[in-house]
Amino acid sequence: MKFSGIKMMGMKKKLYFALVALIILGTFWYSYEKASSTELHDYIGDEVWYIPAARNVLHRLGIELHYVNKTTNSEGINIISTGTIIKGYVKVSVLGFEFERPYTRNVNPQTPPLLSKLGIKLDFIPLNRTQASDFDQIKFKIEPIARKYNYTYYKPYSNFPGVYYEIPKENIESFIEEVKKIDGVDIVKGFRYPDKENIQNYLNTEHPFLGKDIIMLGMLIEDKPIFWRLPGLIEHVIINILVLLATYRIARSYLASFIALVFSAFDPLLYATSLTGMLDIHVAFFTTLFMYLLISEKYNSSGISIGLAAATKLNGAFSYPIILIKTLKSKIELKKLFTSLFLLPVTGFLIPQIPIIASIGFFPWLSDFIGSFGWHLSYKGSHPANSPFWEWFISLRPFAFHYNPDIFAVTDPILMLSMAVFIFAIPYAAIRRKKLLIPFGIFWSTIAFYGLQWLLGGKTQFSFYATPLVPAGAVTLGVMAYDIIKWEYFENSLRIYWEWIKEILIWLWDKIGSFRTFLRNLRG
Repeated sequence: MKFSGIKMMGMKKKLYFALVALIILGTFWYSYEKASSTELHDYIGDEVWYIPAARNVLHRLGIELHYVNKTTNSEGINIISTGTIIKGYVKVSVLGFEFERPYTRNVNPQTPPLLSKLGIKLDFIPLNRTQASDFDQIKFKIEPIARKYNYTYYKPYSNFPGVYYEIPKENIESFIEEVKKIDGVDIVKGFRYPDKENIQNYLNTEHPFLGKDIIMLGMLIEDKPIFWRLPGLIEHVIINILVLLATYRIARSYLASFIALVFSAFDPLLYATSLTGMLDIHVAFFTTLFMYLLISEKYNSSGISIGLAAATKLNGAFSYPIILIKTLKSKIELKKLFTSLFLLPVTGFLIPQIPIIASIGFFPWLSDFIGSFGWHLSYKGSHPANSPFWEWFISLRPFAFHYNPDIFAVTDPILMLSMAVFIFAIPYAAIRRKKLLIPFGIFWSTIAFYGLQWLLGGKTQFSFYATPLVPAGAVTLGVMAYDIIKWEYFENSLRIYWEWIKEILIWLWDKIGSFRTFLRNLRG
């Protein structure tokens, strides 16, 4: 009898892990199929900014990308004017140092009040001159060369001086050799650019660079949409695993872990952001890693991971108060405290910036980084999907990444509102499970900093900014739901369902037997 019970327990565990694997792999397969579909074989959402920035940095570093149109067996190539359109210069003054950089997009020529209080001054010097050659003449020179080598696709750009061709692979090198003889052109191999103003020079230095580093890894395989998105799809898988493990470490319950996994794997916001080559899924990944490591009391690794989260997008640092409180309460020695709270986070932040620093230089990067605080704390103008942080709790204004198929950055009101309700239950719940305060704290620390950003002037917020909240919310919800709903509810309910199924099967078997008897009587 005892052996039978052990065998049954082993069978339950196998079924449990089989179901977990099915959910994780099934959601990955579904997302991959969607991300690689023909309908999404182009830029979606804010990929129009992040992908060109990654491509431009790789080009500046001398790394060549490739895109092959499998239908025509032709390789993509962008031919762009070497001139730039400069809108003006910005002079950054801080701590007695001054940096001056050209800017190539329209900007708000005001220093945000917070930066002024910190002694940071931004002086914008607008210009009204163009440093680009007459590209129309160049296009006329390129066209006969493209015809000579049997181009299969052509697209002119209207918002910056450039053209895109697809040339049969066997002719691509000869085509490039001839085009290089034309003065005033730069050749960027890979997927076509979005037709945005000055996009050929855009580097996205208003955000730290790790997110683009990760996107670059996919682009090195091939510069096409599915590979821009592949790192995010893989990260969603790892997020699900980390959520499962983090919940188990807190509750020591398979049921709690399973509930958390369901809310993470099927979350509409994680799904949408994993489909796009943007930054938010990468922030969520490193924030989840930070949460798991902190629950595991690995303070040094936690310090590195929050540095990596901030190196992706500055909202990755919004969880920092949690490691600060947790580390100070652990009463570790001062040297280890300095290492985990300062040295490792700063190292984790700076190392991923090496590609952009190598591309434009340290001081230009530093001036852009300091100037980026003005961008983050400014109002960018009206937008139909502008959604301040309190609207995320009821998903009032989802951000549309794509229509037909519809890809929307939708928050889950069940998860979000549950986190608000749990405020009233967390003091008692944390007495039993102290580590529950880590995911709960990460969620509300992030919300608090979004609130601070809004108060300081950064009133342009969107629903996809909530992506890093989801894993911490899923872990908290899994543990709290487990404490409310006991395992025996499921076990006994499954037993009742099985009894119902057996009754139905017995009834069907009787009916089949009666029908067979009826057929025999007819033959007799």
